[in-house]
Amino acid sequence: CAASLPTTMGIVAGLLVQNALKYMLKFGTVSNLVGYNALEDYFPNYPLAPNPDCSNQWCRKRQAERPLEQSIEPAPSEDLAPVHSENSWGIEIAE
Repeated sequence: CAASLPTTMGIVAGLLVQNALKYMLKFGTVSNLVGYNALEDYFPNYPLAPNPDCSNQWCRKRQAERPLEQSIEPAPSEDLAPVHSENSWGIEIAE
């Protein structure tokens, strides 16, 4: 079907945007890799680790720049005050 590729691309783009927003807003758990098991209607979440046996020199160089112990998660912010006082869109946080 000609519509299946654009539909799949739209769904994947939505998942990527959701993950990016979770990272930027420091809300929820950021997923390193998300898969989908259609038989069980399940989204498994897999951690990713660098390959120490990578044959690419640039890959090894980038791995050395960022140690494995360093987390991908952003550090929790102590100050949760608003960044600005204006709210021209009227957006509110409901708890």
